[in-house]
Amino acid sequence: QFQFGDIISYKTKCKAGITYKHFAVYVGDVNICGKNAEHNIYELAKKYHGKSCKFAKLKMNEEPEVNNFLDDYTDPLTGDDKDIIKRITETYQSSTIYGFLHNNCEHIATYVRYGVRVAVQVRNRLHSF
Repeated sequence: QFQFGDIISYKTKCKAGITYKHFAVYVGDVNICGKNAEHNIYELAKKYHGKSCKFAKLKMNEEPEVNNFLDDYTDPLTGDDKDIIKRITETYQSSTIYGFLHNNCEHIATYVRYGVRVAVQVRNRLHSF
């Protein structure tokens, strides 16, 4: 069902009256530095042992789905699996700080898959004000 490099989004959640989706990248059983065998996604989350980005296990109870929403809009030369692994390694090692407007889970997921940071839900949220 999920392929290496797919952007995964979870069912919409609501916190303090704000709706949002969480995004991650499916990595499956590919061997990547820092990933344990039971982990199959890569995501930006709250600080985890000094890092913002982490490997984790896909939560099937949160209704994950493939959400490669920029596939029809990007240059097909945005990269292959090697480029995705390179961007995962880069973001994993840099331990960037979470920022709603400039560095959230959707930014990281699109950067890993496409090489560009995009957060449609932030743009849509800002346009609704």
